[in-house]
Amino acid sequence: SVWARGGVVSAVCHAPAILPHIKDQATGKSIINGRTVTGFTDKGEVELNLMDKIKELGLVPITQGAVQAGATYKEPEGAFDVFTVVDGRLVTGANPPSAHATAVKAVEAFDKL
Repeated sequence: SVWARGGVVSAVCHAPAILPHIKDQATGKSIINGRTVTGFTDKGEVELNLMDKIKELGLVPITQGAVQAGATYKEPEGAFDVFTVVDGRLVTGANPPSAHATAVKAVEAFDKL
């Protein structure tokens, strides 16, 4: 309902995995459809030895889920570099080191409402 009421939605690291499943009430599509997002990278999953477990559990990596929902996924050069993407009222961060920068950008987006 935050999105439907014109609020800011923000997610960092693995939290963007839920974004493809949040539907825009006006369109019935994901709120990330047609938008640019980031989240934990495939590179990071491999570095932490998690990619095999993700596949074993039948889970969809954040990168793939974003693209399947119609979003453009952008990633930092290094898996743990500070990296934030702002697309209007949607603010996403790539990893734990990005949490502070993402929060700052979310507040800035809120202040623009």
